[in-house]
Amino acid sequence: MKNMICYVYRLFLKPIRLSFQSRKAFLAELEKFSMGKKLFYRIKNEHDCVFVLPYTSLGDAYIVSLFLAEKSFCKSDYVLCVASEKCAFIAQSFGIKNTECLTVEDLDALKKYILVSWEDESKRILHFHYCRTSLMDKIVNLYGFNFMQCYKNFIFKSDITDPSIGVEDFPAQKTTFGDGSVIIAPYAKSLKILPISFWTALVARLKKIGFCDIFTNVSDTSEIPVPGTKQCCLPLNDICQVMNGISLFFSIRSGLCDFISRTECKKYIFYPKVDVMFESKAFYTLSQLPGARNFYEYEIGMDESCYEDVLNDVFAEIACRGAE
Repeated sequence: MKNMICYVYRLFLKPIRLSFQSRKAFLAELEKFSMGKKLFYRIKNEHDCVFVLPYTSLGDAYIVSLFLAEKSFCKSDYVLCVASEKCAFIAQSFGIKNTECLTVEDLDALKKYILVSWEDESKRILHFHYCRTSLMDKIVNLYGFNFMQCYKNFIFKSDITDPSIGVEDFPAQKTTFGDGSVIIAPYAKSLKILPISFWTALVARLKKIGFCDIFTNVSDTSEIPVPGTKQCCLPLNDICQVMNGISLFFSIRSGLCDFISRTECKKYIFYPKVDVMFESKAFYTLSQLPGARNFYEYEIGMDESCYEDVLNDVFAEIACRGAE
């Protein structure tokens, strides 16, 4: 009886009390739940377990795939549902064959059904922060967990025991990037980006020490190349080979950094400091990723007065490593 009351509360009463003021909105939510239920059982007929990646972040796709590739989390037949072809590609790069790319609307409905009907071993949402924002923030602050530890302790309940697990090798291809090339990735979908003036100053100093073949990686027409650079748009199935062949890579911290963390080039990663109470570098550092190498990380304030000191540190490191 108690379970039934909780079920009715989660499905009907709680959404109305917290979010909805109209019958129309409530019925729309109920329809979403029904659609998610039908979708779940359609997928469940083909697989033992249904796992959902709730966001389109490449970094989350990389971490989830890393744990799933360990095979200790689930030994049954499972399918990973995502809402992005890029996330599906990353999962498949780890040898995860059963992936289903859904529309955002379908994935939202599936998440709704799983949350309301309770997660269990046959259906899980694979993200520690999803619908637990306030609680997780308190736990992270209390124990000082980084994001890899959050996945380990709250979702997968296991560690990465095989450090060699990683993205499968891609066939070698000729590229237009020489071993003296530099690629800049100043854009991210879900994080605050640095002003273009920072990247312009970076490019000017790179050219001053002899780097002329400099590219800005963009993903769509809303992203423009940094002045003084050439534009490139690297697909995921090419980017690891490219990174193994170039000299330097500069990027704001994004999910792309996770995906290329094992590559050969020297990677300089910047963490915009937008919240004095949150140390993004400590939480998202690449050092927690198995096999990550050749990376240097810098936290940077959003004020232009901070740029010079950070760039001095970056170029001192480049000089020290003999990259020029």
